Amino acid sequence: IGAPTIIGQFLALPLIVRMGLISYPMYLWHWPLTSLLRQFKLDPTQPLYAAAIILVTIGLAEITYRFVELPIRQRRWLPTTKPLLISSGLAFAVLATFGIHTWVTDGASYRYSPVASALLTSPFAARSNRCGFLFKILHPRDQVCALRSEPAAERRILLWGNSHADMWSGLFMDLAVEHNNALYLNARNCRATPDHDFCSKNIQNAIFDFIDTERITDVVLASTGYGSYGVPDDVFERNFRDVVRKLSESGVRTWLVIDVPSGDSLNPIVAYENNRSAPQLGTIPLSKYLVVKEREQSLLEPLSHTLGNVHIIDPSLDLCDNKNCLGGKGDKPWYRDGGHLTDAGANATRNQFLPIFTSTHLSEK
Repeated sequence: IGAPTIIGQFLALPLIVRMGLISYPMYLWHWPLTSLLRQFKLDPTQPLYAAAIILVTIGLAEITYRFVELPIRQRRWLPTTKPLLISSGLAFAVLATFGIHTWVTDGASYRYSPVASALLTSPFAARSNRCGFLFKILHPRDQVCALRSEPAAERRILLWGNSHADMWSGLFMDLAVEHNNALYLNARNCRATPDHDFCSKNIQNAIFDFIDTERITDVVLASTGYGSYGVPDDVFERNFRDVVRKLSESGVRTWLVIDVPSGDSLNPIVAYENNRSAPQLGTIPLSKYLVVKEREQSLLEPLSHTLGNVHIIDPSLDLCDNKNCLGGKGDKPWYRDGGHLTDAGANATRNQFLPIFTSTHLSEK
């Protein structure tokens, strides 16, 4: 064996060897410490906090190695197989019970008042899964999935858009079941417009082919609009008009959804942080939302007036009063963040979407 290399000499240093010995408990400890810092609204990437996490992690890892790992490995604790298996089983049972309890109670939300609990758990109160993991594994090239496949259904509806379409999927599923409609969703988190490589013209064409092949009768376009994905406004407008025009010319009834109010004040977590002792659902002034809504209407309304079978849906009619756009009612948040609805928020607008599922006249294809 030759002389040790510089790297070998470095790795043989006592401090480096010790870091290797305690590396696994270091890995285990740094996650809860980082999470704890974030719970106190502190940034663990700041140099001072990062240094504190490193030092505390090393200290706890050393204690864990000396007083837990070594005694078990050297059989000073649990010297035979039976107590080892029993203790492992008990530890697993405790962790499993804790995990199930945390999952079932949404993080032990019963610790808080009803309003605070509703605000803090609102991110879990939305059915939003973009076709599901299994579909993407089994059908990686398909651009549309069936949320409700009903071959004999007269009404065959495609919900097409990014996450601002997916947030309606729970409500749409309920309505499709109630009225025996087929329901589909585009598999990628993309607007109908080709915005970048992931949401390309080829993806758009594949969805148009699906619309024709599967005899889709209704297409609902719901997405963010201006200012998304860095697309210039004139390019977005031109591409959007092209999509709507193509759908109209193909005889598909098209529904254009005005985007919902958005803003940090509507975010339920922000609302809770603003007043922890007596949290209230947030609001934004209606006047602030109208500036955004009117710009979107200026794009959508000419399309509805000049093209056949193009209709506009305005969910804000049920989300705003004559002064404010609301973050919810009672202890039911309508938002899971500053711009996406919970199931309760989507259900609040149910009447606006009913014509898609119940209108008696079907367009001819």
